[in-house]
This record gives sequence, structure tokens and C-alpha cells, in this order.
Amino acid sequence: MEAVSIAATIELIKKAINVAKNLEEVEIKDALIASREALNEQREKNLLLSEKNQTLKTKLNILETKLKSRNRIKESIDCYEKITDDGKVFALCTQCWEANDLAVTLKKARGAVPSCPKCSNYYYNLQKNKYANLN
Repeated sequence: MEAVSIAATIELIKKAINVAKNLEEVEIKDALIASREALNEQREKNLLLSEKNQTLKTKLNILETKLKSRNRIKESIDCYEKITDDGKVFALCTQCWEANDLAVTLKKARGAVPSCPKCSNYYYNLQKNKYANLN
């Protein structure tokens, strides 16, 4: 009888070892699944942050461009003046610049009074020969 009980005990120990191995595999699989889910969440967060970063970079470029443009625009007696890299001076609409930060170049139609094509404001007292866009 001892041989039977020893054999049965050995068999029970083998089953217990197999159960422990199966439990260990299940725990490992669960841990891998949890890790994969966490990795996917981090990838999604990274993607969202990358998109937000790109949006902010675009906004920064726009603001830098506006700032550079603003630094080239000076107020004169009758209008705003935009000075280009080659030194040319262009007359800008005062109303559009002050109201909306729009650098709208004034136009002159066949000897007529310079005006803004955006808001139709007229500029009667400009020194036309001073501005490249009005010659």
C-alpha cells in the first residue's frame, strides 16, 4: 500500500507542478497583455502630443512671421509704411492695420487718389513719389 500511496503522491505532485506552470503561464500572458495595452495607450498619447506639437509649431511660425512683418512696418504721418529687404517703401492702409493687423497695400488707379482695396479708405495727402506702390 505504501507503493500505491507514494505513486499517487508523486502523481499529485506532478499535477500540482503542471497546475503551477499553467498558472505561471497565465500570469505571464496576462502581464504581456497588460503591457501591450499600456504600450498602445502610450502610442496614442504620443501621437496626440505629436499632433499638438505640430499645431503649436505652425502657430509659432505664423506668429514669428507676423512679428517679422510687424518689425518692418512703421507708422508715418499719413499711413503705415512697409519697408522691404531691398529698401523699397510701400504705403499701407492705416485702418486695416490698426483694426485687424492686415498689411494691405494701397492702390492708385490712373492718377486717382490712393485707396485701400480692402476697406476703400482714401488717402488724399500722401507723398505719392515716396512709395513704390503709388508711382
